[in-house]
Amino acid sequence: MHTALSDILGRKPILYLCCLLFTAGLITFGLARTPTIIIVGRTIQGIGGGGLEALSEVVLTDLTTLKERPLYLGILSFFWATAGVVGPPIGGALAQYASWRWLAWIHLPFMGIAMALIPPFLTLHQDRSSTLSKLRRVDWPGITLFLSAAVLILIPLTSGGQTRPWSSASTIAPLALGCLCLTLFVLAERRAREPMLPARVLATPLLAATMLSSFLHGAAMWAVLYYAPLFFEAVYQHTPLTAAIDGFSFAFTATPAAILTAFAIEATRRYRWSIALGWTLATAGAGAMTVLGVGTNLTSRCANNGYTQEFKLGVSK
Repeated sequence: MHTALSDILGRKPILYLCCLLFTAGLITFGLARTPTIIIVGRTIQGIGGGGLEALSEVVLTDLTTLKERPLYLGILSFFWATAGVVGPPIGGALAQYASWRWLAWIHLPFMGIAMALIPPFLTLHQDRSSTLSKLRRVDWPGITLFLSAAVLILIPLTSGGQTRPWSSASTIAPLALGCLCLTLFVLAERRAREPMLPARVLATPLLAATMLSSFLHGAAMWAVLYYAPLFFEAVYQHTPLTAAIDGFSFAFTATPAAILTAFAIEATRRYRWSIALGWTLATAGAGAMTVLGVGTNLTSRCANNGYTQEFKLGVSK
């Protein structure tokens, strides 16, 4: 969605908007007094953060040639991975020894620096047409249907079997409506003048396989990264800081893997080997983690560091 909007409205305005949304979400989260407000703040933050992650790569492709791109994308991945190494222990320490609200406040200076640097340094070709004419070109039906489908599908998938039975109407009805919105989205995209999801991105088997691989990669990576700390705290009764240290192996291998893979692709001009190797390691690591459970002994927990390193090494390629 963010990239589609930036294609029409420009990279800089949408990137700046994502920064503002991320900051607004942080402030809402930091000031929250109820779980509902926490969820609202995190939702706003997620909308902005998703845009920042996607647009940072899109802007990079605008500024570099196809030959230079693997190296710079690897450098970008290096910074993401480094943040993944440093962030969890800091967050765990703040949550354990200070206040969870500091998880929001610590981001604000960095967001201020980012918003100050975007206007003077991000110089790209700008469409000089009026804002109104640009807004008319936006695929509003597609965006509305896609967001509706995402919300209607994700909420019952999250609450199903937890707060509501899978067989209840409150679970089945949103799922059915979400699937309907997704179907209408596909039909709407076929008729849109400037669709949010152009058919050309799935026009060939190679592109379709690439998109599917990217989707599955994201689903696998974020599922493990999200649930691993929860697993360590809920099953092993670890403190937030200890849980962050337990998950350190997830991020530890990503930094060297990202930068070494980038240099290797730059040198060889071949990339398929990295995808195949990455999926092999990720699959092996994720499969090995299935042996973990409540009764897992200390030796197996230590072995888990190897499993998670293997998984993270795979998904970082």
